Amino acid sequence: MGELALTVAGKVYRVACDEGEEARLTDLASLVDAKISALKARFGEIGDQRLTLMVAISLADEWSEAMDRVRELEAEIGRLKSAAVQQASERPEWTQTIVQSLGEAARRIEGLTQRMNEASRDESGMRKSGNRFFRKKPRSNLSESIMFHDFGSTRPKIIVI
Repeated sequence: MGELALTVAGKVYRVACDEGEEARLTDLASLVDAKISALKARFGEIGDQRLTLMVAISLADEWSEAMDRVRELEAEIGRLKSAAVQQASERPEWTQTIVQSLGEAARRIEGLTQRMNEASRDESGMRKSGNRFFRKKPRSNLSESIMFHDFGSTRPKIIVI
């Protein structure tokens, strides 16, 4: 197990994770820290719990919007496939052209989805990756620790140290 110290909102959290996941967790902690800093700059000192809640809602909203867009793109792929099948059956001579057009459209949509996911990870928040729950848990020896549960994913699993 890897161990690292993450700093979020000026507080240090000691966490453990699977080997090789340290960089990913550090990036995620930096994202949360940046969101908290931005909200502090905008609203001032309004309390840690309120800031944490606002960051959580902000990230959930950005994730929800990204997932809505993914569903729209998936529906578009389905419509394109249906249209291609219908046109292919009506005009057999156009079958190859339609198949090529559909393939190109699917590649473009998948590329857009990948860029959205990358942008989501880089600036706008965490992407959906299963049923994950973060929970801050007070500790007697430490100022605070984080427990992270991830059900059914290959992403890092953080335990309280």
